[in-house]
Amino acid sequence: MQAIIRRPVTIAMAMALGFATLSPASGGVPRRVVERSANVSARVISTRFIFKTEPGTNTQTPAITSGSGITQADWWLFAAQDDSTLVAVKGTDGALEAVRVFPSVDGSDRFSDVYGNKKLKPDLEAALTIPVASGFARGFGVEVSRNRPTVQAVLLVGSGSKAVLRDRMALIFPKDPVAESMAIPVQASALYEAMRREPALVGTEGELNIEGVSLVRGNSCLRFYNRGNGRKGSVVGSVDIRLDALLGYLVKASKDPKEPFTPRFERRVSYDLGLAEDGETIGITDAITIPPLPGAPRGMRGEIHAMSVVVEHTKSAVNDGYTSDAGIVLELPDGRLVMAPFRGIEGAGSLKVEGLSIVSARWVGRTPQLEINFVAVTDSDSKDIETPSTLAKVEVVFRP
Repeated sequence: MQAIIRRPVTIAMAMALGFATLSPASGGVPRRVVERSANVSARVISTRFIFKTEPGTNTQTPAITSGSGITQADWWLFAAQDDSTLVAVKGTDGALEAVRVFPSVDGSDRFSDVYGNKKLKPDLEAALTIPVASGFARGFGVEVSRNRPTVQAVLLVGSGSKAVLRDRMALIFPKDPVAESMAIPVQASALYEAMRREPALVGTEGELNIEGVSLVRGNSCLRFYNRGNGRKGSVVGSVDIRLDALLGYLVKASKDPKEPFTPRFERRVSYDLGLAEDGETIGITDAITIPPLPGAPRGMRGEIHAMSVVVEHTKSAVNDGYTSDAGIVLELPDGRLVMAPFRGIEGAGSLKVEGLSIVSARWVGRTPQLEINFVAVTDSDSKDIETPSTLAKVEVVFRP
């Protein structure tokens, strides 16, 4: 059954409605339309504030105030925050440290309306661990032994919601102790300008606001997801860039910010995830890939892409607003999109999950069902600078 719903539809309202994938959308970009399905559930099991204890005291202060991405690399969990030039790092001993990715701005490393400098924040919105071929790593100035074909790096991606200031990326090459990790900042202006011209990401008159990046197609490509909030005409969409091509560009751009961007965008896709009651678009806040798993039933034997989604009630891709319609979308190997609202703890429906990391994923049972456990970092968008972000435990179950 195919249907086009003209009135605003919330996740809760549309659980019983099925939407088929439509293709192509305007501009020739293939469009995928979500199915609200009772076959998928997303339960927030718990949340806890991310505090740190000051050395020599019992005083707790926020470790992260605006969590925007989370990823594990080697022995550490890296948490990006969109209001800081620093990345928080948690080791296996539970200790919290920080790694600098960008220089301070006017002496500040935190940015807020309270400080009067929020417009200067770097707005890092995605964090993921990628394999970097040794040749590229050496191009960034990293020492790599000759018998290592690849090394791990944490890739941090700015939103691009403001030209120049937020057109930045960074790579962190972890090292023990973590304070000795090498961070490579990159002004990637040409890449972001190319994304601002890409209809799959901005439509015809929309705004760029990259919120999720994931490894796809057997780790050969990076998929960049535009959130879809902002001025009228903004769209939810994604494009793929070959990982080697992107790394080659970033090596050169790290030395010359004027380096042109020549790689091609591939597999352009537009997503229709529905609307909130007031007509605001349900948008993507992060994405992660579940690789092919043993025991998958027929039709499910491939990559599955998980996306956290939410509505932020604002007319700008830059300003914050209250949130609703939070949930999880799974993009299945057969091309379908299935969505489930967050349930569980009080307030789950407005939880602004901005970063996903997989704890476990498996197909279980004689009639297999997919069980995924995530740890997620949230952004409270609080006006109180002493309100920390939270870590959430999320369980997703899908029954084909």
